[in-house]
Amino acid sequence: GSPSAASAASAADSQRVEPDVEANEEDMVRRLPVRLLSTATQTHALAQRILESDQHSIAVDCGGEKMGRFGKLALVQLATKDEMFLIDVEMGGEDIVQPLKPVLMNVGLVKVFHDCREAASLLLNQYHIPIYSVYDLQVAFTAWLEREGLEIYQAGLAEIMRTFSLSAYRLHRWDRLERSEIPSPKWHERPLQPQVIRKAVQNVAHLLPLQSTLNKELGDPSGTLIQRRSMHYLEYANMNSKELPSET
Repeated sequence: GSPSAASAASAADSQRVEPDVEANEEDMVRRLPVRLLSTATQTHALAQRILESDQHSIAVDCGGEKMGRFGKLALVQLATKDEMFLIDVEMGGEDIVQPLKPVLMNVGLVKVFHDCREAASLLLNQYHIPIYSVYDLQVAFTAWLEREGLEIYQAGLAEIMRTFSLSAYRLHRWDRLERSEIPSPKWHERPLQPQVIRKAVQNVAHLLPLQSTLNKELGDPSGTLIQRRSMHYLEYANMNSKELPSET
């Protein structure tokens, strides 16, 4: 459907962020606009647009001082096939996260993560948002290792990039990204520092192309095998979820 007036206005007043990328990139690398959203109205408009679109999958990542049940969320990053969004939870609070609930719970829309366990646990325990239909790249990479008869291990995103997207790994200088560890509190400082924006963008920008590549490698074009296998990563979030007693 065509974006509503609200979403058009929201896109216009959302802040445009220029990530640190080379100007002369080749076509194979995704150069997508990045927008910073800092109000619940903007997030609501975005959620509507995603749900009304023909997207089959969206990429999701979370940034913050700590993930998991007792974590502290600063950003939620989303990437569609056309654009990327940094949702500023530090500025917008819980109100900015809640409009994402129908997107994260939508069974017909696949959420592509790299190791969703701690993020899923945080969203479930602190925001009461369960995530349905997850495709986890770490799970997909493990399935590929099994198929190749290689030693099984839990691969980081950089390792998956090196294996399946070496050109993008080099072009976006992932070697440098791997070496530079961002101190946890930096995720919560405002304005966002360029190195935090770069890390947030890179952590989500390549997930959809990697999903597509791994599906081809595994001979599973729809990715349903990996979605099924990713369910045990989501069970981790539920396992860590004991409803805290309500205050009286």
